[in-house]
Amino acid sequence: LLLALLTVPHATMAQFSIKHTLDIDEQMNALYAVLNVTVSTAFVTYNTTMQEIESTEAVQAVLQDIEEGHQNKTHDEFSFMLNQMLQNLYQDAHFHVEVTEEATLGENYQYLDLCLTWLEQGTTMPAGLVNTCQTDYADIGDLIVDINGITPEIMFERLRATIPHENTFFLQGLPVSWLVRTDFLAMFGVVPWGSAPQNIPVTLRRSGNILTYANVPLVTHSNRTSSSINNEDGEDFVSYQLLENSSTAVFTLNECIYDETFTSVLTEFWNKVLTNEDENEDGDILAFKTVVLDLRKNIGGDATVIPAFLKYLDIPPYSLFQVEQRTSPLLCDLMPMLCDRAFLSQFGIVTDNNASQVLNDELYQVSSQVIGLLLGAQVVDEVQPNKKFPVTTTTSSGQKSNFFVLTSGTTFSSAHMFAMVVQDNGIGRVVGTPTGSILPMHGNLVRVPVPHTNLTLILTTSLTAKDESHAGGGHNDVNVIPDQVVGTTFEDVQSSLDPQLQWVLDQVQPNDIDTGTAAPSPSSSSPISTLPTSTSSALPSPSMITLTGAARHVVSCILSLTIMAWSF
Repeated sequence: LLLALLTVPHATMAQFSIKHTLDIDEQMNALYAVLNVTVSTAFVTYNTTMQEIESTEAVQAVLQDIEEGHQNKTHDEFSFMLNQMLQNLYQDAHFHVEVTEEATLGENYQYLDLCLTWLEQGTTMPAGLVNTCQTDYADIGDLIVDINGITPEIMFERLRATIPHENTFFLQGLPVSWLVRTDFLAMFGVVPWGSAPQNIPVTLRRSGNILTYANVPLVTHSNRTSSSINNEDGEDFVSYQLLENSSTAVFTLNECIYDETFTSVLTEFWNKVLTNEDENEDGDILAFKTVVLDLRKNIGGDATVIPAFLKYLDIPPYSLFQVEQRTSPLLCDLMPMLCDRAFLSQFGIVTDNNASQVLNDELYQVSSQVIGLLLGAQVVDEVQPNKKFPVTTTTSSGQKSNFFVLTSGTTFSSAHMFAMVVQDNGIGRVVGTPTGSILPMHGNLVRVPVPHTNLTLILTTSLTAKDESHAGGGHNDVNVIPDQVVGTTFEDVQSSLDPQLQWVLDQVQPNDIDTGTAAPSPSSSSPISTLPTSTSSALPSPSMITLTGAARHVVSCILSLTIMAWSF
């Protein structure tokens, strides 16, 4: 059940020959295809009519552009128009239209041969746009003054107007590969839609306030000289490093994927940390007293990684979140178990009393207790650690922390929830810049191809909140604000400094850390769900549930709090 609530089912349609551009009738048909499935399936449009959504300013603006523009549009251009409409309607970063990966990752697709990254400093606006890789045309740390006359300020404002987002930290954390794609360059106004020159004039500012000018080419993926992007292509989603000089172990998770690779690397990491198996060059046995979880590049995925990681920490039961799910004919066709009353009831999920076995466009709630139960059932079959890492008390001033979580605007969806669970339960200290999600947030994505186009609509069918009291509480529309905000400057980029990790290392004084004090228990106002067992006597313990085959897939969907589905 958990997998079903958290994965991304696909709706399939007959394939047709796709033209390079969309004429007026095709644009209109695509718009109404998006609106129809939105009204019938999206969580935010439950009990909303087509007439109501059609009358909004956001939809009327698109209709006016189509009817009065009298112009064919490329699939890229039309996708950005639809995304601007969805942003104006819902402000949901998961809910968007994207061009198919076959189009954006094809051999002939072009990129500006730079690595562009916003400088995140924990404020709602970035401190600048910087090149983060060595190329034939720019140095690491070069600040962008303009690209073909378009300044970073203009570029960011166009992102705010066009890209679905819940806060601007998400926009600051956009992946390196996005900002240099030709569709984004066209949206910025750097190049025209549908065609582009071979070289783009770029003005750069180097250290010492020196201006330099370069004509940077548009190149295919295989011809890029931007080394850091090429390195990212082969980067493992899970890894770790052991920093012996500071007795610190760093676990890096760039995507929430719960599979054999994750569990293998996780087990190896904790074996080294907990059994002190690692030796330095002198043969001394190392004792790791500080653990860092790096989620700065993590775009989300399966929330099962949360209990899988935290089971190695010596902490009390902790609070989670709840999910409210909308069913619809489309969702029930893609994931029948999510609409099967009998199947749901075995997990303690209560649906409305109805003679029909199959739910029909209804809402039901997966409580925080049930989420805890399902998460526990996902990991109960794993080998349980014989020894756990003693986490120190996290005080309001952050003293004596020995477990840290690093975040950024890229930290999104399930990764955002991971950081939230750690922070809200006083398990560790969050360091970095604010996350790119808010609560409540929508999830359980459905991918629907838009007929006769290269476009896919990704819509959300559920709502995730902290607990049953969340809707009227004080946690609406907030992201994870780090306990210690640490941004990145262009000097950091120039010197290849990792400022967030360095801040943690500067705080670590292994001899001063008392590893005998456990983290505090959740307060009475916190959600009541706990791990590894449920607190409700009406529910079975995780060890009593057998999840196999389709049932395990459905469970993972519920728990995967929406995989970030933009094409990277």
